[in-house]
This record gives sequence, structure tokens and C-alpha cells, in this order.
Amino acid sequence: MRQKIKFVLFALFFIKGATAQVEKKQATLPKTPTAFSNNTSLQLGVGTQGLSFDVKETVSSKFTLRLGTTLLPVHNLDLTNTVDIGIKSSTNGDADLNSVRLLLEYSPVHNGGFRLVTGAGYFYKSGLVMNLSINESKQFSNTGPTYTGAQIGTVKTVIDSKGIAPYIGIGLGRATRKHRFTTNLDLGTFILPSPTVVVTGTNMLSNNSHLGPVLQNQISDYKWLPVLQLHFNYRIN
Repeated sequence: MRQKIKFVLFALFFIKGATAQVEKKQATLPKTPTAFSNNTSLQLGVGTQGLSFDVKETVSSKFTLRLGTTLLPVHNLDLTNTVDIGIKSSTNGDADLNSVRLLLEYSPVHNGGFRLVTGAGYFYKSGLVMNLSINESKQFSNTGPTYTGAQIGTVKTVIDSKGIAPYIGIGLGRATRKHRFTTNLDLGTFILPSPTVVVTGTNMLSNNSHLGPVLQNQISDYKWLPVLQLHFNYRIN
């Protein structure tokens, strides 16, 4: 019986010693880098581009692709105080800034909080439509007839910047590689196509189409579309 007990104690001592040697040897070996594991996440944002929705896919330890869309419809704008033609009038407008986009994020530091972002968007709706109507009757000469606002007419101005727009910017905040839920911020700008302007009128205001090219020339440098967008991310896998 004593021999058996001695044998069991010797076996336990031997196993413990061998295990310690293996652990010591493993500790001295160089660590193998963690294999890259791509993941997919959903991103919902709000900011200067209205609402945005993206699907993000990590393609390497430092690069992430983003495919998404933005929606910013603003209707029934009261622009009366911005237009003065020397007669009582009202101006209302509808603005849209809707796009689809493909962006590439580069993280200089793995799982860091700073990213460089570039890519492009296609703005399929990007512009402003303004409608001006006359709100008073007007006599243009002492002996001439008095015209109502409807008889004088209306003016419609369409400003359009739709097309492909390059993007450059930075991202601040944690990525979704390690965390299920994260928030981050986009700061950047789209470079829109030069806007086109078309002016049309009715009745006595029908001869204002020449104002379109004049206004277009005045706003030709308005191409930069600033982006400040707060994102909420959810990692799927």
C-alpha cells in the first residue's frame, strides 16, 4: 500500500514539474500576432447631412469600407425675408440633399480613435427650388391699369448640384472591431459639382430667364459641402 502511495505522489510531482517546464518554455516563445477577423456593422447617423445609414465591412486590420445613403429633405421653407423686389411678395422653397456613397476608412493605429476617410458620393437630389409670388396689386403708371398679384405673375428658380462628389475627411472615435456598440464622429467635406440655375416666370415676369446664368455665375464657387455627422454603430459579428 505504501508503495502505491509513493508511486502516486511521485507521478503527481512529475506531472506538476513537467507542466511548469512547458509553461516556462511557452512564455519564452514569441507571441503569434492575432489573426485578422473581419466584421460587419450597421451605422446610423445624424448631422449636417440629415439622416445617414451605412453598412461597414472591415477588409483588413486598418481599412474599412462603408456603403451608405443620406437623406435631407427640407420642404416649405419660408424665404420671404431673403428676397426683396420692391413689392410685397412671398417666397417659399424646397431643398433636398439625398445621396448614396462609398467611403474608405484608414486607421493609422489598429483599434485607434482616429481615422482618415475618403471616397465619393452620388447626389441624385441636391438643390433648391424657390417660388416667388406677388401679394399685392400694383399700378405701374399714374394712368395705367392696376394689376393683381396673379396678373403680375410668379418666378420659379431651380438650383441644382446633383452629380458625383469626391469626399475627404477624418473620423474620431472608436471603431467597432472590439466593441459591440460605439459612437464616432465624421468631419469632412464633399466637393459638389458646380450648380446650375434656371429661372422661369409667368405673365409679366416671364422674361426673367436671363437671370439664371447671372445667378449661376455668382454661386459657381459654392461647391464645398461641410460634413459634421454623429454616428451610432452596432457590430453584427
